[in-house]
Amino acid sequence: MFQIRLTNGIKVIKTREVGYDPEGHFDDGRTFLLTIAAPARTSPRLIKRVLRREYNTYCQHEHDCCGRWYATVYTASLRRSKSGEWTVPVAYHCNV
Repeated sequence: MFQIRLTNGIKVIKTREVGYDPEGHFDDGRTFLLTIAAPARTSPRLIKRVLRREYNTYCQHEHDCCGRWYATVYTASLRRSKSGEWTVPVAYHCNV
């Protein structure tokens, strides 16, 4: 079974690609929906903090030229899918 262990008993148990722009109008980005498993009494605030720490990466350049990939986790869209499981989108983009 696919799992990525984060911290505090929180782990990613499934990923599913939900967005891609095959025409390349904006960039070569992709969006995934992560399914997160967390202990029953884990607060949404803690889950959001762990996800931001693990997934949010940003380019430090003032202009778009480095070609590095960066990620953004949309913690405002964190949703409980069932007891102990949550879903959240994460987007990857290339800085070109």
